[in-house]
Amino acid sequence: MRRALVLVAVVVLGGCAKRDFGGLCKLATEILTEPRIKPPQRFERFLRDGPNHAFGKSARAVIAALPNVPPAERYDFVRAAASAEDLGDWSCPALPAVLNPPDEKSD
Repeated sequence: MRRALVLVAVVVLGGCAKRDFGGLCKLATEILTEPRIKPPQRFERFLRDGPNHAFGKSARAVIAALPNVPPAERYDFVRAAASAEDLGDWSCPALPAVLNPPDEKSD
């Protein structure tokens, strides 16, 4: 019985991580495809709305830590966090453009 409970907990927690990081990818895609959100505003919007798309502690911790990560390293940081949650080679094509937007001057 105890093994069954552990297995259920692992599956449920794994599902949460998949849902959390999937939700963050969906949010990044929405931000990227919304023409009213200009490139310099993308990261701000992601930080503001991210907690509404991630319910697990680890995904929320990733969002909270992102402002302290150099822009060029943010995507790798998120991917490493997803990997730590046993999501393997997780990726999100929209995320780099949201996490590392161009300077306002280049817009």
